[in-house]
Amino acid sequence: MLTRALVCPTLVGRDEELTQLVECRLAAARGHGSLVLVSGDAGIGKSRLLIAFRQTLTGGRAALGVGLNREFGNAPYGAVLAALRSLRNDVAFPQAGSRIEQLTELAEQLSAMCARRCTVLILEDVHWADDGTLLFLQHLLPSIGTLRLLIVATYRSDDLRRCQQLDPHIARLMRSRASHSIALKPLAPAEIRRLVRLAAGQKPPLTPALVDEIVERCEGNPFFAEELLKTSIEKLQGAGIQQLPLTVRATVLERVAGLDQQTHGVLSRAAVLGRRFEAGLLSELCRLDPTTTLAALRTLRNLQLIDELDADPPAYVFRHALTQEAVYNELLAAERKPLHARILSVLESRGADAAQLGYHAWCAGIADKCVSHNENAGDEAQALHVYGDAVRCYDRAIAFAPNDDARARLLVKSAVNCARDGKAVQALERYAAAADAYRACGLSDRLPDIYQAMSAQARTSGDNERGVQILEHALDSMSQDDARERALMYLSLVYLRLDRGEVDAAKALIAQANVMRGSMPYEDALQYTQLVAGDVAGFQIASKINAAAKESLGDVERLRARFNRAFGLTILGCDDDALVEFNAILPELNERRLTSLEVLSCANSALIHARAGRLSEARGCIDRAVVIPEPTTTGPIALAAAALTVGFALWDEDLIARLCSADVVEAAFASRINSTLGRIAGPYAKWLWVMDRRGEARALLRRAMDCIHGPFGATETLLVAAELGDERARSAAFASLETLDRMVNADAYAATSAHLRALRALHAGDESSVRAHAREALERYVRLGWTMHQAACMQLCGDAKRASVLYRRMHAAGPLRQMLATSRDSGVRAALSEREREIASLVAHGTVNKHIAERLAVNQRTVEKHLTSIYEKLGLRNRSELAAYVTRGQEHQNLRR
Repeated sequence: MLTRALVCPTLVGRDEELTQLVECRLAAARGHGSLVLVSGDAGIGKSRLLIAFRQTLTGGRAALGVGLNREFGNAPYGAVLAALRSLRNDVAFPQAGSRIEQLTELAEQLSAMCARRCTVLILEDVHWADDGTLLFLQHLLPSIGTLRLLIVATYRSDDLRRCQQLDPHIARLMRSRASHSIALKPLAPAEIRRLVRLAAGQKPPLTPALVDEIVERCEGNPFFAEELLKTSIEKLQGAGIQQLPLTVRATVLERVAGLDQQTHGVLSRAAVLGRRFEAGLLSELCRLDPTTTLAALRTLRNLQLIDELDADPPAYVFRHALTQEAVYNELLAAERKPLHARILSVLESRGADAAQLGYHAWCAGIADKCVSHNENAGDEAQALHVYGDAVRCYDRAIAFAPNDDARARLLVKSAVNCARDGKAVQALERYAAAADAYRACGLSDRLPDIYQAMSAQARTSGDNERGVQILEHALDSMSQDDARERALMYLSLVYLRLDRGEVDAAKALIAQANVMRGSMPYEDALQYTQLVAGDVAGFQIASKINAAAKESLGDVERLRARFNRAFGLTILGCDDDALVEFNAILPELNERRLTSLEVLSCANSALIHARAGRLSEARGCIDRAVVIPEPTTTGPIALAAAALTVGFALWDEDLIARLCSADVVEAAFASRINSTLGRIAGPYAKWLWVMDRRGEARALLRRAMDCIHGPFGATETLLVAAELGDERARSAAFASLETLDRMVNADAYAATSAHLRALRALHAGDESSVRAHAREALERYVRLGWTMHQAACMQLCGDAKRASVLYRRMHAAGPLRQMLATSRDSGVRAALSEREREIASLVAHGTVNKHIAERLAVNQRTVEKHLTSIYEKLGLRNRSELAAYVTRGQEHQNLRR
């Protein structure tokens, strides 16, 4: 006997989550859009929640677009395009020259819809989404808060273990302030009991023991509960159902066991097609006439195994992914492969997209078609800049490559897309396999390019040592007659040596590559060497020549050369020249959507303004960068470093929390690039320190100093390590003085050298040396225009009053706080006169000015003048802060005794 599945007619236990969605929709209607990620295990009720939410949109409250992701064969941006086209039929799919252009043009079409009417997009099952859909969501986040748009995306949290490529996407989506998450938890026992009662309706009454068994075995999962209820009802009706199934899989299979052979065959073949399938294609696969197929589908719909979609041509979807999976997994591999082969044949005759063809060819194990269709699908995905999907397609083709030549070709394509997608380790593995394949088929002439690419990915992944080994092995295996190829290897080695701070070794390599003099690779390597060596004059000349030479190579190369010049000038402390360059290229970077360079330019501009004490301008640069979609990790690291500098100066905890996370810092460590890690490690450690996480701060500084190979781009971390680090970190910082002394023609390094010597003298208790070195550093910082550093050196000189005035002029609340904390922690009494200390003590005891004047036999105006002087010297604002300062100082002294 076969009965209908039982479904609870109302939403149970999700009132709070439904209210959240409605509130987000109301906010979107007011122009405050957002992304809501609804997660939970399979069967937990994500689809049921969305059904209830969609019912709140009746009456024209919002335009609704729905996109469904399939577990295979998703076309690039498939769910997004489906959702947009359900809103408007004429949505055009842009064919752009780059990924960012692709995303931007698609976003502009959506933005135009939102301008006309509040819009809700529902994207289901993003754990199966193509990379284009996920990247589109990331691209929208910076601007979604200004749109009349709500996006609700669901994903199965229990599938994250199988869909590991989703993890980084979800993490990035959740970091946005415009993102909200709704994690559906198992329903409480009382809620499951209510769900069971409502679903059972007028069916035979269930015994309390049977309800308790359902509650216990479904573990709060509403889909499990309904399925278990269904089999329980059948058992009560004498259907001969065996023991209640332990899993949904068993439940589904027991339900479908009652189907007649023909309907069961239709269901099995539908499962092979996927969760979503078309009726016409299913008829062809089953070799049934459409009327017979529709009759079977009607049976399956009535049993609520599938749902009918509003689509043309007619299409259906399994009510739950678990149903499709359970039915598909019951088929033997020997049964699946012929079905996939037939599907492939039908899809080929219909001219289906390459992604679908490639998937079914792969499942069918048809080697030649698997290679051709998946390579085509990979090429299409690459052209649309959906690199993750391209890699998956190429990897399927690799498994069936007919020979080493084809395998090497596909491996290189896969490696290129891994590299473009920021997956350097995977790219390196594929390049290495490609090198083996080329050697096996005797195409050794292609190896030099492979070795170059391998070393580049090793460097990107932070494995400098392996990069050096790859190139040295390549040089050993190459003929001495290959002068040009060897020179290119030498120039690649230059960057790896400079990452270690080995300037002399880099210069020797450049000399060996003299045959390439005048070429772009040679001039680039020479310019970078001069920058790392701190050769200001040499860098100025080389960067100008290099930028001029690249004027004719197109906008991207021209702008990249100008950015590299501006970045180098920032490192060397030539801030005015750097800022002029950044301001000149920023409009073009924005116009041409070179987002990575735009974010980096904003971050560097923010740092320049902050060093000069222009904190408002610095904050403006950060705010501009925050809304720019950035697909790489380099931009967020630079932005986090700027946010730490500016956020600490302004004491803006929210800014730092939004832009700087432990993950970003770990990414900087993983890069092992001096200028990347050196900029963020010190400021982050300082922030941990002032937030009373001093053990973490010192551990981070120890770790950073183990990775930093020289002063290049790392002066801030050297100074923080010398000031706040433990003996090991301080020793490493002071060891850099020898290198700094060879770079003193750059004021930035000369100032850092004097500053470090002052801090070393401070730890040694040599007060006269502290002041002498601090005054030298102060003079250098004045020439550089680094006002924030000037104030720090004033403190070292013992001039707390001038430092306090300077900090106040810049509205730098953070350094003022640190100045007070440092004074208390070191037990040093500020430079107050005897009378000022006496007045401060009386204030701490709550004595008012009038009584202080009487006690000291002076007039009140004199007391007020003394208080003004005290506030300036200590960087305080009022009596309350002074009282707290004196009290904590006395407590500290008592502890020291």
